[in-house]
Amino acid sequence: MDGKQLVSFLVCVILATISLGGCIDSKDTNSENGLVEDSMDPREVLSSVLGGILLSGIDAESISSIIDAVNHMIEGQKEEALVSLQFLSSVFSEINLTEVVVGPAEVESDLNSGLYFGDIRDARVSLANVDKIKADGFNTVLLEAQMLADENGTLYIPGEEVYFFYINAFRASGFRVWLAVGPTAYEFPYRFDSPTHCAIPLENQLDVFNLTEPLILEWAEIAKEFQIDTFIPLEETNALVIDYGDQRRRLYDDERIFLSTWGQEIVAKVNNIFSGNIAFSIEDWGPLDPEFDESQGYPISEIGPDFDYRGYDFVAVKGTYLNGLPQEHWYLEMTSRLSNAKKYAERDGVGGGVIWYEAGTPMDKGLDPNLGAHLTALSDEEQAENFRDIFEIVETQNLSGVFFKPSPLQPHEGSWSFFDKPAEQVLRDNLADKGVIGSKTIDNLWVALGEEGLKAIQLAIAPDVPFDPDYSLDWSYFNETYHALEETIDGGHYGYSY
Repeated sequence: MDGKQLVSFLVCVILATISLGGCIDSKDTNSENGLVEDSMDPREVLSSVLGGILLSGIDAESISSIIDAVNHMIEGQKEEALVSLQFLSSVFSEINLTEVVVGPAEVESDLNSGLYFGDIRDARVSLANVDKIKADGFNTVLLEAQMLADENGTLYIPGEEVYFFYINAFRASGFRVWLAVGPTAYEFPYRFDSPTHCAIPLENQLDVFNLTEPLILEWAEIAKEFQIDTFIPLEETNALVIDYGDQRRRLYDDERIFLSTWGQEIVAKVNNIFSGNIAFSIEDWGPLDPEFDESQGYPISEIGPDFDYRGYDFVAVKGTYLNGLPQEHWYLEMTSRLSNAKKYAERDGVGGGVIWYEAGTPMDKGLDPNLGAHLTALSDEEQAENFRDIFEIVETQNLSGVFFKPSPLQPHEGSWSFFDKPAEQVLRDNLADKGVIGSKTIDNLWVALGEEGLKAIQLAIAPDVPFDPDYSLDWSYFNETYHALEETIDGGHYGYSY
């Protein structure tokens, strides 16, 4: 807590102690016993307390009170939770967590050494281990807000208050925050429903992209309000037009033209709202088969993502590990992809350069329609060697940043977490000298809460979100919303090759 925050906090404490205006709401306490009213919902009280500490800072005694309250909530002990929050609730009774905005962090390093949160579980496990990820050298987080479709096919992002909480929590701990809109509602279901995992036919693509625009612009407003460092209008943009029935996953000329036109239209509209950096996100491209052209000395690959990137500040390339290739062939393939991305970024005046994200995720070729094993197992040493390769490519290609996915254990994916493994030391060897974010008092709260405590906070903030916090996302729900979305778009089912 800095001096200004300390003064603000002490003023509220004094006012609370002498029962004068401003910081106290008399309805929060019982005049006879001094306790918080039993009729109050401890979840609401906790939310106001968290909002207050994110703005004003926190001390060790307050941390203990919140930990006690959260533990009581987990055990279903409402009265005990309210008692633990009694004093803090009197100080922060008027704070609304969903309206709190923690300003941008000051990060000295020019390299965006980041963590990519493809779902809320990634954010939760990383915040619970904030001491470790700081020691690892991470200074940036990329949070993907995943969209769904309602029964009318209208796209929305459920539990947005939870995303607001994690934006503020990581900001309060000193991290840069990037924000992306994720196309989960229509990206994953049609892959898994279809035996060929095909993308959306070209004649339906404009309809789908038009459906995303209102949501993208809504979240551009959110990015503006929360002073997000970099906003990604649509994560894995080109994944929606790749033909997954084509083993080489090629993008044809008409698809490139389509994406370039759409990308230019959306960046102009986002720029009218959001003044921060904007990144164009692309999935890895080229072959996923192990063929290799030894005579040419490089993988059989497309030229690369030849889109129109004018007006963007970064090109964000999503590239996982191996993808069914032998390790040495993957190395050349990934180098080729990133090199090509850099050429196009330089051609179109993309000032921030190229970011590589979801580096290190060990994928096998293809996807399983039953959410089966599309990962490949790595030994601890293989994972460490993979990380060494990644940093070698980052350095030789002079990339502007690299983001890893923390991946907590998930039933449909398993885990490739790097915590407490040799790969974590590789991170520290390569990132720590770029500048480590200093520890903050509030870090102790996140670590003490742990994953279970943060899960309880999520449920307190947004108890009705349509996904299970225990398990990435409810895929059966996705399939239901996909069919609602399907009825909104002319042309029928997406699952065929063209």
